[in-house]
Amino acid sequence: MDKTQNNALVKHKGREYTGDLDGLYLLHNGQPATLEQTQSFQAKINDEMARLSPGYRDLAGAGGQKFHGGDETQMAYHHGVSLNLPQEYGTKNNSMEGVTHMGWKVWNNLERKMKKGTGEAFAFSMSKDGNGFDLNPNVDVNRMIRKYEKFYNQELFNPASTKYDKAGSQRYNSQVATDRANGGNQPLRWFPQTFYGHNYGGGVE
Repeated sequence: MDKTQNNALVKHKGREYTGDLDGLYLLHNGQPATLEQTQSFQAKINDEMARLSPGYRDLAGAGGQKFHGGDETQMAYHHGVSLNLPQEYGTKNNSMEGVTHMGWKVWNNLERKMKKGTGEAFAFSMSKDGNGFDLNPNVDVNRMIRKYEKFYNQELFNPASTKYDKAGSQRYNSQVATDRANGGNQPLRWFPQTFYGHNYGGGVE
């Protein structure tokens, strides 16, 4: 997998591209978004970028702006958000050779790659008047992790909750069973172990 460098560029098959967005979380009306809500949001962002790109290229090119990736329209989002990983467990995933679904191999690989956990994060939201954005430059990552853990324990994966995701829960448990049958291990916590034990941020949601 090609990684974005410190200059925000990534090289792939001999060409340079601008890096994608690595999302930590997504809230919908103040609550953690479901996988379906997240995918819908990301698709709309990618569609909007594709719509705006030609005009932007014309204007920026006239001003001498250098482009990366040739004439390809680059997507902002190439994958889901980090705190949605439990919802993605058991879904199709081709990030590793020979792997078809998000399971123990992908999970363990994430722990190897993300040795420093999620890292620091910023957040943006629509302003209350709807005319702009509010920015939080310093997200309290541990607080957000606890918020998602509560969401999974008490709502999304809780059969007694009205927000219970039966299909998602069955998919998760089925993948765990498949992993065990193939000699793999199951996640010890809702998130990779490397997500814990850091002190990123200190801001508010």
